[in-house]
Amino acid sequence: MGELFLYKHSKGFSTVELLAVLVIISIIAAIATQNFGFILSNARMNTTIMELVTDIRHAQQVAVGERINCYIIFDNSNKFYSIRVDANPLPKTIKWVNFDRRIDISTNFPENRFHFTSLGAPSTGGTIYIKNSKDSGGRTYRITILPATGRIRVYY
Repeated sequence: MGELFLYKHSKGFSTVELLAVLVIISIIAAIATQNFGFILSNARMNTTIMELVTDIRHAQQVAVGERINCYIIFDNSNKFYSIRVDANPLPKTIKWVNFDRRIDISTNFPENRFHFTSLGAPSTGGTIYIKNSKDSGGRTYRITILPATGRIRVYY
């Protein structure tokens, strides 16, 4: 009968095979690192936008519920915004938010502030601009507050 010939198998990998695997892993890691930075930057921006919109709506509800003026004040140079209410005898800060140092927030409100009246209407309509300061080609996001109604629109 015929004999079955078996080839002798090596017990390891050649240097070329190991180098090929390392090159493939390096390429995948480089792509993943770039994508991770982009994803992290987008998540940071979305979190800032969502928190700001929630805070603006909260300020409007406080103004209506407490029947007082509720102010939102932006300070980009110190990287914060605050929510304050008229209280006797002095105004009271109800929330202070330090935003990420890589994010720039600017507005077209007079003196970077506006307020909701006790009826929930904003003192003026305007837009808040949010941009990642470290991303030169990045987008500017806009949060618009409509006059009279106080409706909030976010433009991505």
